[in-house]
Amino acid sequence: MKKGNMNFLYTFVIGFIVVGMLSAMALQVLGETKDDMTSSSAEYNATAEVVDGMTNLTEKFPLIATIIGFVVIIGYFAYVKA
Repeated sequence: MKKGNMNFLYTFVIGFIVVGMLSAMALQVLGETKDDMTSSSAEYNATAEVVDGMTNLTEKFPLIATIIGFVVIIGYFAYVKA
């Protein structure tokens, strides 16, 4: 990698966007599936737990993106200075 070349960031940005979009679609599908089930069944409870878990994960995406951004910025300045 050449000094100051930041092209590798495009891969991370696109990957983060794809993960976010896939998570949103999965939550939508799971929500619709859960609505079609009997509310006291084991399948309903399992689907509800998965939806809750994915919701908790997706709520952390802005924090994860901020941390990754700071790491990239610090790494870039360390790389340019070296």
